[in-house]
Amino acid sequence: MKKWGMILIPFSLFCLALGVAFGLAKMGVLPARQWAGEKGALGTVARLSGFRPLKKPSAKTAAAGSPLTAEQLAQQQRVLQAEQRAFEQERAAWEQQKQKALQAPPAPPPPLDPAQMARLAEIYSKMDAPKVNQILDKLPESEVVVLLQQMDERKVASILEGMTPAKAARITGELAHTPLQSASNSGANGLASQNE
Repeated sequence: MKKWGMILIPFSLFCLALGVAFGLAKMGVLPARQWAGEKGALGTVARLSGFRPLKKPSAKTAAAGSPLTAEQLAQQQRVLQAEQRAFEQERAAWEQQKQKALQAPPAPPPPLDPAQMARLAEIYSKMDAPKVNQILDKLPESEVVVLLQQMDERKVASILEGMTPAKAARITGELAHTPLQSASNSGANGLASQNE
């Protein structure tokens, strides 16, 4: 048993070292591709491990560092100018699309559902006027007018009271063109019947 231990331990350590070296070479820590280009045992082992030698620079890549001729510079300048013109045209087209989108009339709002507006008017009638004003400030005035048309006159008065004078004047002008639903009339009729 000791004999095998004496053989297996060094062999396993050698295999472990080879594995670590191979991993480091694959990660680029060890210059295995450079070694693969060399002669000798190290180059042979690197080539057998699958590493290919570094390519020697070709005449084209060596010439890439040399200065360009006037004709080559002119050609590159023409290419750059063509690319710049194409970019400017694309940018101009984008600007035109943007302007058209800004000038296009906004889509009309969806039609109001009368039943839903009546339900909302009933809900708002049960709320305090300051809270209703906070909500109505965030709605379009056309919707506010539709809601107020369906409310009791007293509630409308308390809501208009809480608005800014300019907004209240605009909404009053809209309300003047359409009659309010007279929920207070039913209250007045109730009072008349009680007095009899």
